[in-house]
Amino acid sequence: MHLHKMQATNNGVNLIILLPILLLVIPCTPIARAADPLFIICIPTQNYTSNSSFESNLLLLLKSITSNTSLSGGFYNTSFGSNEDDSVYGLALCRGDVMPEVCQNCVINASRGIVEQCPSGKQATISYEFCQVRYSDQNFFSMMVHAVKYPNWNNTKQDILDPDQYTLILNDLMTNISNRAAFDSSGNMFATDEASLTSTGRKLYGLGQCTRDISRDDCYKCLRGEVGDIVGCCSSYEGGIVVDNSCNLRYELYRFYRVEVVPASPQPPPSTTSTRSKDFVYFFFNPI
Repeated sequence: MHLHKMQATNNGVNLIILLPILLLVIPCTPIARAADPLFIICIPTQNYTSNSSFESNLLLLLKSITSNTSLSGGFYNTSFGSNEDDSVYGLALCRGDVMPEVCQNCVINASRGIVEQCPSGKQATISYEFCQVRYSDQNFFSMMVHAVKYPNWNNTKQDILDPDQYTLILNDLMTNISNRAAFDSSGNMFATDEASLTSTGRKLYGLGQCTRDISRDDCYKCLRGEVGDIVGCCSSYEGGIVVDNSCNLRYELYRFYRVEVVPASPQPPPSTTSTRSKDFVYFFFNPI
């Protein structure tokens, strides 16, 4: 976790300086804007005032996460402020399989979108297919928060298997992904997997991920809770997704995630040792 304690003045001078900086850091990116948010959470009862220290610190925080998330392996959390009134805490998480440039473009778009969609809000979360950005006036780091959402994602009914069999395979796949994401030795809290649909020749592909500020046990609890959510909401469809502040799950009937191709190990060069048998000369001596 990266902590920054900075005092922002209440006048508008710093804000005037920061806004052009933020606009430079968060440029118009038409490719990223093509994707709509999966969900947005705004807390309308808690607002900050324009030109306040909190607003200045929020702009600093958004600038920081847009600059650092893709450089930090797809996850970054930090805070700005010097007291309870102006402190802001935030994080950004990119989907574990995306390239750094995709991660950065998504965080840029999300940082702009969260300000546009939740103006003056002291707490907000915005989630896209490839990333999530969240901030709050309260320190939420290391706290698993259950606020599950069901985006309108894939409404195609599945007619491949008996519903009970499809649900069973989906549940087993998502459970396995939850375990791997939470306890994988890499610490990235991200996992993908696939499962064959019996006798159809087709497969289910799944993905699970947690924000890396929570513990492995909390990651597992979050994902296991979402297994029940995704089976309950979406098992009659060909695909589905559930998203949360701390974790998310998704499945489809096609591979929607990037797979690292590990190059085959080079074959050893042929041995230069001759295979010709050795010649032996035998000497016989007669005793004197």
